[in-house]
Amino acid sequence: MLRGIKAVMCDVDGTLLTKQGIVSPRTVEAIRKIREKGILFGLSTGRDVHSEKTLLKE
Repeated sequence: MLRGIKAVMCDVDGTLLTKQGIVSPRTVEAIRKIREKGILFGLSTGRDVHSEKTLLKE
């Protein structure tokens, strides 16, 4: 199904994050599987860089 896909970009607020502001275990697992296939995973957001760095640490 993911054959030929080079990268996946994901919006943060309202997509990647739940209403509680966390990434669900199901989403973490999906991202892990994407990356294991050698596919780049990135964030697409209107947030500032500092906010994103903080989010990535969590």
